[in-house]
Amino acid sequence: MSRPKSKQLPKTAKPDKQLSVQKREQLKNIIISKFKTKYGNHPSIATHVTNFLTSQKLTEENLKKLDKIIQQETKPRPPSQKSAKEQKNTEPKKEEAHKEEDAASMKSYKSSRVEDSP
Repeated sequence: MSRPKSKQLPKTAKPDKQLSVQKREQLKNIIISKFKTKYGNHPSIATHVTNFLTSQKLTEENLKKLDKIIQQETKPRPPSQKSAKEQKNTEPKKEEAHKEEDAASMKSYKSSRVEDSP
């Protein structure tokens, strides 16, 4: 009995796949450079683009969604909007400052009362 011949892929299949991978990598680099030009050299841009290309179809609508995500991520925060961690670090300092101010006020009040008494 002869063994059935296994199907062999054409020799051009492997270079086509390599070309496809190269094109996707070029596309990724183009998208990253466009966003870096638009929003600055933020480290999360490459991460978002890579995640996008592996999980989403490349459509105009999806690119707009990606743009909004990157815009939100790279947008500088106004000084009044601190992160929760920053707020936790500054709150005790504020309380200590208020305690010191209160102590100084009480001290000056007491000393003024002592001077006023006959």
